[in-house]
Amino acid sequence: MKLESYTKIDKNGKQITKQHYPKLYGKHRKEQKRTEAGERKKAWDKLTLEQKWDAIGPTGSEKHRARLMKEIKSA
Repeated sequence: MKLESYTKIDKNGKQITKQHYPKLYGKHRKEQKRTEAGERKKAWDKLTLEQKWDAIGPTGSEKHRARLMKEIKSA
């Protein structure tokens, strides 16, 4: 999500600039999650096997680490 800024006039007539993160609900939120997941997947697919191994680190899932190690050995 990107930080949005907007201007508001307070009770004294003074102009104030505020910032907030937009909140989405329902279908719009689901769509946003889908697009963010797609962007993360594209970034992950660009990585090499060694970079993926380093990215998951020692706390990654054992199944995920085993699958990556198998792919690294076969390549």
